[in-house]
Amino acid sequence: MPIYQAAARRYGVPWTVLAAINAVETDYGRDMKVSSAGAIGWMQFMPATWRTYGVDADGMGKANPYDARDAIFAAARLLAANGGAKHLRRAVFAYNHADWYVTEVLWLSDRIAGAPPSASASTKLSAMRTAAEALDGLPYVYGGGHGGWTLSGGYDCSGFVSAVLHAAGYLTEPVTTQTLPSQPGIVSGPGRWVTIFDRTDASSTTEDHVIIDIDGQWWESGGSSTDGGGASVHRITDISQAYLETFNLVLHPRSL
Repeated sequence: MPIYQAAARRYGVPWTVLAAINAVETDYGRDMKVSSAGAIGWMQFMPATWRTYGVDADGMGKANPYDARDAIFAAARLLAANGGAKHLRRAVFAYNHADWYVTEVLWLSDRIAGAPPSASASTKLSAMRTAAEALDGLPYVYGGGHGGWTLSGGYDCSGFVSAVLHAAGYLTEPVTTQTLPSQPGIVSGPGRWVTIFDRTDASSTTEDHVIIDIDGQWWESGGSSTDGGGASVHRITDISQAYLETFNLVLHPRSL
């Protein structure tokens, strides 16, 4: 924290965003292998970008991307150069040109800062968590959960997400991946506590899919995450960047 905070003071960007980027990029230095794109070090800089923004923050005479202090200061410098003091979302997008990345970093930054949900949001989140946990482990059944709001013997991806959203007061009837984006109360973009990733552009509707993040816990029914729970409703414990990039829409329930 002292390194994040010192870099934040020098460059005028939030220290929690630096910590969030570090978490997403290398799990706080636990995984510093060279990325498939060629990014390196504690904060995963492309070599050319490092040559421009690298900082010798530890005074060792050379900017080193594998040194935590140098890399975190360089990340703060890059964010500041892209307007991070006033336009944080734009600055994070400049760090990694992906909407899902910006969503993940800013959500995690809020979590690190400890920003609590309002009482009404907290009630909705509790209802959604309770619904998801009640359905956890039920089998994936194509078309399951679309007969209404009574308990089904199995759920497909959109049937499960519909049930979870309905528990918090959203949706008048179960919806599909294709119809979810147009529902009242479902809006475009990431939410603060709940975000939905919806795939509506697959080659067939049987390949469409939807997953949901409820206050930091990802859930799905079916799907192809790496958790081995594809035949059932399950928590996603290993959400990968590659998996999130297979979804073309990012949505959230209004007020969450």
